[in-house]
Amino acid sequence: MQDNLYATPPAQPRPTRPESQGSPFQEAKVTLSRIKAGFFGEQGTGKTTTAFCIALGLSKLYHGGAPIFMHDTEAGSDFLVELAAAEGVKLFVRKSRSFRDMTAGLQQAVREGACCYIEDSISSDWNELMESFKRNKNISRILMQHWSEIKPRWNDEWVVPMLNAPIHVLTCGRQGDKWEDIEESDGNTKAIKVGVKMKAEGEFGYEPFLLLWMEAEQKYSGSKKSRKVQGGFVHRATVLKDKSRRIQGLTFQWPDINNYKVGDWKKVFDQIKPHIDFFDLKAEAPHAALAPTGQDVIFTDNGNSDYYKRKQEVQIALEEIEGTLTALWPGQDAKSKKFKAAAVYTLFGTRSWTAVTALPIEELNSGLQRLRGIELRAKNSPLDEEEVVNQVLQESMGKSVVPAQVSAA
Repeated sequence: MQDNLYATPPAQPRPTRPESQGSPFQEAKVTLSRIKAGFFGEQGTGKTTTAFCIALGLSKLYHGGAPIFMHDTEAGSDFLVELAAAEGVKLFVRKSRSFRDMTAGLQQAVREGACCYIEDSISSDWNELMESFKRNKNISRILMQHWSEIKPRWNDEWVVPMLNAPIHVLTCGRQGDKWEDIEESDGNTKAIKVGVKMKAEGEFGYEPFLLLWMEAEQKYSGSKKSRKVQGGFVHRATVLKDKSRRIQGLTFQWPDINNYKVGDWKKVFDQIKPHIDFFDLKAEAPHAALAPTGQDVIFTDNGNSDYYKRKQEVQIALEEIEGTLTALWPGQDAKSKKFKAAAVYTLFGTRSWTAVTALPIEELNSGLQRLRGIELRAKNSPLDEEEVVNQVLQESMGKSVVPAQVSAA
């Protein structure tokens, strides 16, 4: 009898896992459909031109020539105008050095139908965020305890929206050095350079799916002993990271594109196309979203973070919006759902509730104010006809329209 206590239990059949269980874990499948790439290097290595050539290829091959949006901190966009005109692709630019402008620009690009957003240079906007923090804190340097305020804002306002954006995002940055401390034989510690990285928030290089290190080598002619400068440069891109593993570790190079001709973007684009082919670029739905760690973080004049206050304001506004929509159209029938979806699209420019939750508090409050105006009007005239709903929604946006049917959302 005692031996039975240690006997191997009989094998049990593996339980099945029906999808109806509602588990947050699902069988893995490829859901990514938009490129997120980073480019860094020293001055003159071709970061901006490389990113733009890739953006041109994405626009022309996969998005019917859709426009490209760019946040430009270094006036580099001026030198891309000729390329955009040659290819017949519109380039829209905002020139500033501002973290807020960078993050707002991405949202604007999505709303206005861009296929690609170029950030150039992330290094400048990261520096601006640091300087803004120091001014508002009235400090001369950032200490360890300050990172708990800075990093949530960086992640929630840039990293997560960048990765979740339903458009391609190409980020350029300056080159920084990696250093490590080593202990010498006499016991002293010495810092040595061990590599290079993108100059921005320390972990940003982990975020893009593709990371290229850009270099430029001057052309020479003749032997090593008597070589002469030939003129021009050869641009070299080393793939430091390719999550698809299709071009990981490879190095590509191409000559200067000094006299751009139609189709020259292919010299760059074709080199990284194996990585691009991993994605389902023709998918209408964006890839799966990542959950943000928070909402907005504001550094106040007295140095205190307004993080939780802003987060609460966003949550309240979202609940008010949902509540007002339900009050206007309380039913769960197809017509009520259609009217609510139409209202969300008209007021916020998106059919995705996830996208609405990521909007700045100012835009949420603006939409909520219009929605409350519609609610007041509905007390005298019920909104249960498509033509009336369409007219009221458009008038709430300051537009005068001829009554027409609400388009399906």
